[in-house]
Amino acid sequence: MKVDLSTTLGRPVSILSQIYGTTSAAKAYESHRLHPEIFEPDSWDMSSGRNFEEWLDPRFLALIERARHVSSSEDEGEETEESPIEAARDGEEAAAGHERAGAPGGYSFYGSEDEEDEEDKAARVVEQAAARRGAAAAAELESAGLLKIEAPGVYSFPMFSTQFCSLFLEEVDNFYLTGIPARGPNSMNNYGVIVNDIGLRPALNMVQQQLVLPLVSALFPLEGAQLDGHHSFMVRYRADGDKGLDMHTDDSDVTLNICLGREGFKASGLTFCGKFGTPDHRQFTSKVKHQIGRAVVHLGQQRHGADDISLGERNNLIIWNHNLAYRQSDVFLRRMQRYEREGGPPDDRCLSFTHDKDWLTYRKAYPAGQEELADRAWCPPKNKRHRAWGGLDHLA
Repeated sequence: MKVDLSTTLGRPVSILSQIYGTTSAAKAYESHRLHPEIFEPDSWDMSSGRNFEEWLDPRFLALIERARHVSSSEDEGEETEESPIEAARDGEEAAAGHERAGAPGGYSFYGSEDEEDEEDKAARVVEQAAARRGAAAAAELESAGLLKIEAPGVYSFPMFSTQFCSLFLEEVDNFYLTGIPARGPNSMNNYGVIVNDIGLRPALNMVQQQLVLPLVSALFPLEGAQLDGHHSFMVRYRADGDKGLDMHTDDSDVTLNICLGREGFKASGLTFCGKFGTPDHRQFTSKVKHQIGRAVVHLGQQRHGADDISLGERNNLIIWNHNLAYRQSDVFLRRMQRYEREGGPPDDRCLSFTHDKDWLTYRKAYPAGQEELADRAWCPPKNKRHRAWGGLDHLA
């Protein structure tokens, strides 16, 4: 069967659309910049950054240095073996021209290991080997007191100083005040802005390569082996706007989510569930509490949602990191086609009114104004509902 994966992810963002360029919003805003140093790539260069150490938590600098050491140690121990990303590239020629995640048309799913051919099994072995390496790296970084394992594949750590968080929020507030038109962040958030569009792409390219890549290549050796594009945006939550965000997955290979605050917000965290297409896709794994300056990193395929805010305002900088070589690999394409039968009834905390076609079975009613989503819901795909389900799944 086929399912349109464009509804499972945020608004698709073409890697090709991220070719360097200046948007009209960026040009219009350039003369209004409040803190121009934030926009300068050199400010984020580890070898010469003028404001570098003031903007970053010193624990984060220690974390990426240790992550580099962990990665180099692993590489030395596997000199004669093919790395996960090299294995992923093996199927690159066969994959040429295939639709990417989130593109219209979707994929045909297969399910259990019994349905896999030899290439499917080989892809799964590559994924599992990379996951073991990443988990071992995370354990070492956590034992050093530099990172917290929130759940398998979900990690948090201090990243930005409070000074930088305030500085960045001042800049974004200043942009809003200009009234310059700019695109919203994605298809699910109503409040925020794509910061790439207002002139921050060059600086965030440097952030991605010098700060994000060393860490995610250790934690996610397959998906984070290289990073060559990003969709970066601000989201805002408060009682009179977006209070929270429904369960979803991201159109990213690795997502970095940094809380910038404001001071005084309450009851606004992230709830994480399983990975897309796995038996525990809709099973709860952890709840992460947001703290100003602290980052959370996870795979885009991890189902998650933003809990409703009860007081104040929370702003987050989110970087959807893309790895084009991985997305062109046979391993990626076969993972996107794999959807295993659910292991059991979904956890109530992991249900999505946007995506789950059995929402009414468990929740009885849609949120006000969201009833039309029932016609577009897709999850779980046909014949992938848990075996305890008593309905006619073959008709679903």
